[in-house]
Amino acid sequence: MQTRPAAPDTQLENEIRIGDRSIALVTAILLILMALVYVMTPAPGDASSKSLDPVWPAMSALAILSLFRIYMSRRRPLPSWLSYITMAGEFAVLFTLIVCFEAKYDQPPAFVLKSPTVIWLFVLIGLRALRLDPLEVLAAGAMAATGWTGLTLWAVWQSPPSAITHDFVAYMSGPSILVGAEVEKVLAILLFSFSLAIAMRRGQRFMGRVTDYASQLVRLLKKEKRLLAKLRQESEERQQTARQLHDALYTDALTGLPSRQALNDELDQRARQRPFRPLRLVLVDLCSFRRFNDTMGRVAGDALLVRAAQDLRGASRPSTFIARIAADEFAILASVHPDELEGEDIPSLGSFGRSIDAGSFTFSGGANSGAAWARESRDIPMLMHNASLALNEAKRLGRQRSVDFDKGQRQRAERLAQLESHLHTAIRSRQLWVAYQPIVCLSTNLLAGWEALLRWTHPLLGPVPPVDFIPLLEESGLINQVGRRILIVAAEDARRMSLALGRKDLFMSVNVSPFQLNEPSTLVGAVHKARTRFARLKLELTESGVAEDPVRARSVLSQLRDAGVELSLDDFGTGMSSLAHLQQFEFDYLKIDRAFVQSDEDAFIKGILLLAGSLGLVTIAEGIETDADRKRLLELGARYGQGYFWGAATPAAAWINGAPFTTFRKAAV
Repeated sequence: MQTRPAAPDTQLENEIRIGDRSIALVTAILLILMALVYVMTPAPGDASSKSLDPVWPAMSALAILSLFRIYMSRRRPLPSWLSYITMAGEFAVLFTLIVCFEAKYDQPPAFVLKSPTVIWLFVLIGLRALRLDPLEVLAAGAMAATGWTGLTLWAVWQSPPSAITHDFVAYMSGPSILVGAEVEKVLAILLFSFSLAIAMRRGQRFMGRVTDYASQLVRLLKKEKRLLAKLRQESEERQQTARQLHDALYTDALTGLPSRQALNDELDQRARQRPFRPLRLVLVDLCSFRRFNDTMGRVAGDALLVRAAQDLRGASRPSTFIARIAADEFAILASVHPDELEGEDIPSLGSFGRSIDAGSFTFSGGANSGAAWARESRDIPMLMHNASLALNEAKRLGRQRSVDFDKGQRQRAERLAQLESHLHTAIRSRQLWVAYQPIVCLSTNLLAGWEALLRWTHPLLGPVPPVDFIPLLEESGLINQVGRRILIVAAEDARRMSLALGRKDLFMSVNVSPFQLNEPSTLVGAVHKARTRFARLKLELTESGVAEDPVRARSVLSQLRDAGVELSLDDFGTGMSSLAHLQQFEFDYLKIDRAFVQSDEDAFIKGILLLAGSLGLVTIAEGIETDADRKRLLELGARYGQGYFWGAATPAAAWINGAPFTTFRKAAV
């Protein structure tokens, strides 16, 4: 494993510490050499003097300074201020030694100006380079120059210049002095060169380390630069991803409208506005959109949604907030002034009351809407829920309905939840039962058959409307179990009722849920078992039920026809009626919805009857409540009728025991 070098600051500090110790060592060597020279080559004068020699105390002071420098640089270099003080002490001791030599031997002032003294000054100056500080070298030079100038002035003050020159020449020309002086020069030059060489070597080594560190730093910086570039790229990618996620979360990709999440945020924002303005939320659901989408294709379905979004935006105020919150569901939110609470402030179904052109296709299914108010900010948390309840109520009432929320709808939703929890118990305890409504021949007013209708009588809640519990059966998946049971019970009851009436020509019609087509084996098996009890079975399917999945429906209906039952298309004329459905699925009967029978749409009914006649279909008109209705439908061409004019649906026991309509004992033609 490669060890990372120390930082340059740490290396420099270590080099300076070594320099301090080197200065002390060289100073010690210098001191020893001075002592040897002093002993071996004494200066001229009275060498036999017994007085205290001042040279040795000065040398001792220099030695103490060297030891002090060594001690203080054990772990870290001397601080600059302490190094300057120590250096000044060393120069002061050296100059003191020079003066001591002159005083000891009572030499003339020229003695202090001898040449070797200058060389020793150069050595002390050169040693400063070992601390790798140019300021200390300059300071040492300044101290040496100052000291030497002081010695020169002192010598001139002691003797005239001519005497100094004469004494200096006489002193330096002595044979014993000449040898010592030259040796002193050589040693001083060697020490000076050695100190400079050491300083240069250490400086070179330090610079090499700094260069290595700088190279590593450059490589590290390049690596960090690449890393920063990568991080910047990743950051930009994350920001782009965040923008895409935000757009996906808050904007519908197909229509460009805000999403459900954006609607929730808008509601939160408007709830915090002060002063608070009442809000009206309308949920709009396209009727039969799934069928349109499956029949016409997704391209046409997408074009329809885009066109619907454009129509909503075009019919709304700029301040109105419009969002797409589900596949075929839109939300319209607007702030309304208190004085306009009862007014039309935002569009509802105006854009969908007419046909919508979606490219080369036309959608005429219309839309349902549910609206709710938030008159105070505290009403906002329930605003979406209330509007959903209103929309569900509109769907329950039929197509192209607009409903405002009321508390009764919440009670109804709670009741449905309660019913769902009781549904399993109702099946086990036989609370579900079958009633039979007569189907009559219009021309003879005689019984032709029955339609089996499922009923639920709750022991505490009483009769439960089929429109409430049948969707619960479908959503829970219980419809297959219950539907199988209805087929078998209806067949058995039809057999018994036919015997009680003495009729063999009657038929039994049973409704089949679209969800039952998803389990064809269960449905076909139930048909086989039911026909062993009663052969003349007819199955009723709604147009929307077979249009949900035409391929599957065609396959299942073919199996049912092979099982021996006839097929009836229920509620024709509602939603998106299609001639293709009549031709594709080969129905035997066509039922006209009660909504057309109770209206004045005779021309429309006549058209349906002519269409059915051309395809060989037998027609049954629902919702006949008066004799006038019966006569009108007979004149228009309907063959059979069904409605309260002949009576409500009753249990099989009423037909078996009482036979409420005695004329039904006769055969219908």
